[in-house]
Amino acid sequence: MWALCLEWAARTGSVIGYLSELTIRRAQARCLSISHEILQFKEETSLYDAIPVMHCASGDLNPLKWEKVVNFLEQFYHEYPMQECFAIPSTRFHSSRRMFELNYYVKHHIPASTMDFVSGLIGRKSKNVRLYAKVWRMVETLHYFTTHGWTFQSKNLPKLWDSLHFEDQQQFNFDIRQLDWDSYLFDYVMGIKRYILKDDLDQLQVARANLARMRLYRTMFTAAFWYIVIHFCGFGQQRNKKWTAWLVAFSTSHFLLNYNFRPKIPLKSLEEYKRTAYC
Repeated sequence: MWALCLEWAARTGSVIGYLSELTIRRAQARCLSISHEILQFKEETSLYDAIPVMHCASGDLNPLKWEKVVNFLEQFYHEYPMQECFAIPSTRFHSSRRMFELNYYVKHHIPASTMDFVSGLIGRKSKNVRLYAKVWRMVETLHYFTTHGWTFQSKNLPKLWDSLHFEDQQQFNFDIRQLDWDSYLFDYVMGIKRYILKDDLDQLQVARANLARMRLYRTMFTAAFWYIVIHFCGFGQQRNKKWTAWLVAFSTSHFLLNYNFRPKIPLKSLEEYKRTAYC
């Protein structure tokens, strides 16, 4: 559920309130099922003084932070954009609820209302406000979990793993500590892209061209915005001063909008994905 909510957030360039240091409570399904089978076998062949309790969670063994997920999603969808993308993919999360709401209304709700108003004037169907209402509900569903954290101590799970012989460990690998989150997230998100959103990987170049076109529109809008601001706000009557101020403002905005200051995440190539997980 959390991944699908973030998918829509990335598709519409949305923001979500969160705390970056919180850990996602995630138990990989394969590790859970295998460890359950191993534990059942151990219970049938061993004697225990007490009923063994196994917490099959990654929180304290191989933590996955929200910050990691949002960084991954933004970089993933810049490299592998969606076919139906309503805005440039962005995952700007806030720890402040007020900043989150301000960002939402200024960057999303007000522009969506404006576009619907214009669409109504020219006889087209208004859909943007309804779309963002859906996004808002999905984001609000995640809000409690992105602003609260829980840690489950998984002490017995490593003990169960260590009790296995090397051959059994190779055949029944449920050690969550060995899970590569970068590879896991790539396959997970790509699976949502293919099977839930029904994106065609053969149309990837078309999606990239659409994303490049939206970047061009944003650049043109930014240039026009600063031209209007500087033209009406003054900066003297000298034309050179105005153009210098416009160039500085536009260049700074363009750099901040297009440069990713977050840590670089290694992504699989499409060929590698098809070779290892494609079916």
